[in-house]
Amino acid sequence: MSRDLSTHINKKYTPFKAFLIHKTEDREDVYIESYDINEKGKPVNAHPLTIQECTELALCLQSGELANNFLTPKGLLPKNILKVNNHAHKSYVIWYTEPQNVQLNFTELLEIPNGRANVPSLLWKASKNYLSVYALHLTPKGSPVLSTPLYQAPFFNIYDQSVVRDGNVCMGNVDLDFVKTSSLEEFIEGWESAFWNSSFSHMNRSVSPIKSNIVEFWKSHIGVDTPFPLSELKSENITIKTLID
Repeated sequence: MSRDLSTHINKKYTPFKAFLIHKTEDREDVYIESYDINEKGKPVNAHPLTIQECTELALCLQSGELANNFLTPKGLLPKNILKVNNHAHKSYVIWYTEPQNVQLNFTELLEIPNGRANVPSLLWKASKNYLSVYALHLTPKGSPVLSTPLYQAPFFNIYDQSVVRDGNVCMGNVDLDFVKTSSLEEFIEGWESAFWNSSFSHMNRSVSPIKSNIVEFWKSHIGVDTPFPLSELKSENITIKTLID
């Protein structure tokens, strides 16, 4: 993914703080000394690193500037975004999509023809390393809330809640390089594209995630221009609140 670095190159950065790390010969003890930088660019006012400076340094290391603006929106926060957690080592986004008509691809072993079909409203939770997808049973023009119940996504390649904590999707060999430095919009678009452009290949659940046989269901619904039958959805027995940590 190409990135425009000109805005960073043209910015003027002024030094304002310096750190000097001391260690004992056995390297068991470390002491950090902090310096302010005066208007001439010289280090002054040497002092032990304070708690406030530690906090500011931690926030700086997690900021968009040093994290390549990871999960930073390009504009206003999209209305379908429910949660953005950008803390170090625990970044994830939760969003939802309205019912839509999408292209579904299947491997030859399933004997389901590729084609477009209507799918229900979906709830997505994604981090740099995994994607979880659930179905929603929303009223017309309704929006999800913390207490909104989740349903099993009516697709192949999704693990059972009893096996993993979330309804994780097996992405196979899909290239996920986009997740490393993406803006919020690129991150969401990349995960959705990876999900819809991959081929459904196998069941990761012991039983069908819908009330009907999932193979026969999609065989009869590819190319059919009718809304997804919400009566087919099976409860996941959790709510959106369960996904927030």
